[in-house]
Amino acid sequence: MADKKTNNGVTSTLISNLAVVALKLRLAEHSGVSCDVNASSKSLLLKSTVGPVTVRGRGWSSPLGLTCRAIEAKVSECQLDMNSVIQKRKLILTTPAIGSAMVALDQKDFGNFLTHPLLEAQIPVVQSNKFEFDKEKVFVKDEEGHVEFYGKCAGHEWKCILKRTPEHKHDTIGRATIEVTHISPVSYETSSETDIDLTSFGMELTDVVTKFFNKLVFELDGTFLSFEDLKVHRPKGKDAQILIALDIKVKKFPSPGVAF
Repeated sequence: MADKKTNNGVTSTLISNLAVVALKLRLAEHSGVSCDVNASSKSLLLKSTVGPVTVRGRGWSSPLGLTCRAIEAKVSECQLDMNSVIQKRKLILTTPAIGSAMVALDQKDFGNFLTHPLLEAQIPVVQSNKFEFDKEKVFVKDEEGHVEFYGKCAGHEWKCILKRTPEHKHDTIGRATIEVTHISPVSYETSSETDIDLTSFGMELTDVVTKFFNKLVFELDGTFLSFEDLKVHRPKGKDAQILIALDIKVKKFPSPGVAF
């Protein structure tokens, strides 16, 4: 597509390049970052808008250890402060940009996600007991179509099975279902101190952890990612992955000095 240029020198290529530079500055590691910006001269000049905008990446790792195998995010329209683009070579949104994203995670990525510091405030709590996800014990099983992970709560270890909810239950449960079952006490000393009905506690954990995942909103300094859907698959020649579909709302781009 030919590059569109306005009288003030703003082009879709300039905006794309600024976005790529900004993303690379915020990542600790990556094996690919691209940004495709579509824009008409009329939209740029009269409305200061571009779109659709598609960001793609591979092998991303953030300063605080958030990782993914691949990501693709798309917004239909971005309204920008063109003075900032021209004078400061900086992208500032004048209205929130709405879109969707797809993220591919292997089991290590998923463990990093569950234990990321930005999720701390949303961690499931049952009867005043926090559920502590185990970063290392995550298994993406493509043949079974689910993700198996573990955690500790109320002095006991629990196994969680994450899978896509059957279509007819989407409205009542959400797109994700997590079944939680008891494994063992963390230690016999702590188990004697936490006298709980394991069956009812497990049922409550199932409900709370399922709601946690379906209602999850992950904020990256002005960019909000909310869970929409999931799928487990194995790309040819690679380890099994979980694909997570997200709704995205970008109020502002993450600041350079903010780690995530």
